[in-house]
Amino acid sequence: HIIAPYAILMALVGLLETLLTLNLTDEITESRGFPDRECVALGAANMVSGVFGGMGGCAMIGQTVINLSSGGRGRLSGGVAGVMILLFILCLSPLIERIPLAALVGVMFVVSQQTFAWASLRVLNKVPLNDVLVIIAVTVITVFTDLATAVLCGIIIAALNFAWQQAPPP
Repeated sequence: HIIAPYAILMALVGLLETLLTLNLTDEITESRGFPDRECVALGAANMVSGVFGGMGGCAMIGQTVINLSSGGRGRLSGGVAGVMILLFILCLSPLIERIPLAALVGVMFVVSQQTFAWASLRVLNKVPLNDVLVIIAVTVITVFTDLATAVLCGIIIAALNFAWQQAPPP
């Protein structure tokens, strides 16, 4: 009774982040992914990981954007990236510890800057104020938490906003 609600919530957040990553990948590569297969594969992989005592996971936007900007386009590129990260952690962890945190922050800033759709700022004056506030809230929440949590909060805020607008006046 204690673990189940949190497990379901974590699964939904991971699923949401994976689908958002798939959507972003589709936009960048101008192709169409298979969300059904991604969801089934994610669920199966997380169950197998749990059986062996591992942690669940999901697709990550930052790593995906780095992979795509480096020229990776197929499934092999994701597999190679995962194996390389594993090798780095297992074999080069003493060297990784020497990388300044500021350098890692710089890499994440570049990835964030390349991911952001700067042209979308021009249309903010044409969007209703309530929607702009939802966009700003999601952006701020993303900075302080993670994308999946921010999108979930954005959906809740947008639903409450819609309910408020549709409610009859007192």
